[in-house]
Amino acid sequence: MESNIRHLLCTVDDLRLILERLFSSLKEHSSANSLGALSLKAGFSSRSYLRDIVKGRRAITLESAERIASLIGLNGDELVLFRELALKDRHSGDLIDVENRRNRIAKIRDRLIEKTSKARAPADDLYRIEDWSKVYAALGDENGATIEDISARTGIGKIRLKRILEQFLDKGIAKQTLEGAFFVALQSFVGLEGLGTSEHFQKSFLKSLKEIQSFAEDGGFGRDDSFFYACHFSVDAARLPELKKELRILLDRFSVASERPLGDSVVTFASALIRSNAATESNERVSV
Repeated sequence: MESNIRHLLCTVDDLRLILERLFSSLKEHSSANSLGALSLKAGFSSRSYLRDIVKGRRAITLESAERIASLIGLNGDELVLFRELALKDRHSGDLIDVENRRNRIAKIRDRLIEKTSKARAPADDLYRIEDWSKVYAALGDENGATIEDISARTGIGKIRLKRILEQFLDKGIAKQTLEGAFFVALQSFVGLEGLGTSEHFQKSFLKSLKEIQSFAEDGGFGRDDSFFYACHFSVDAARLPELKKELRILLDRFSVASERPLGDSVVTFASALIRSNAATESNERVSV
């Protein structure tokens, strides 16, 4: 539940939509978590209080925001972000205030994403599993996916898929429903930190580059459902670590927003930041 709350706070700007999805998820976990019961539990006098907020019939006051935050157990940056979203909702007509608040919200989200990356699954261990990231992406939303779904999205055969999913279950990054037909992701975030020296990540990355190269050479450049981009620009070498950090935060934010998709496909994305002169010095490699 904690990862679900953080995921919503980091990806959805409309606080009422966040609450609607959160309360719906709570209701699915237990029928006792009806909006009426939760309203009373939060200390509101009316059973319809939370329903009225979600439907836009009642304003979100600072007092009601604090009660809701306490109800769902927010603290730290998550609590600060929740308050900012509540204030943005209250002052939606003030364009200057909204813009300033958006900037504050973006900074808080960056901190949350950076903190989350430090508490993710052991990425090096996961990269020991060939094609794990494709399978992970194909698990879909909180309802999960069947082996048939995952195979159709990734192109991986069912026999190998079963072996990969068994390792997912063993490592605790996915679960199998009671009926056994669906596999569900248990962790919304899988980290990119500290992978530069990982032999397993290096092999996986180079494999992705080969797949991209093969696709491009086979007519991929002209397809409407693919995107290729490469550029060179001048930057002070001393600022490269800063640029690397900012790019990682940007990619993390996108991965959070696109996590657990409902789509019928899985895309491959690979990115690299290298110094062109450093690449030339090393066996005259070309940066791509």
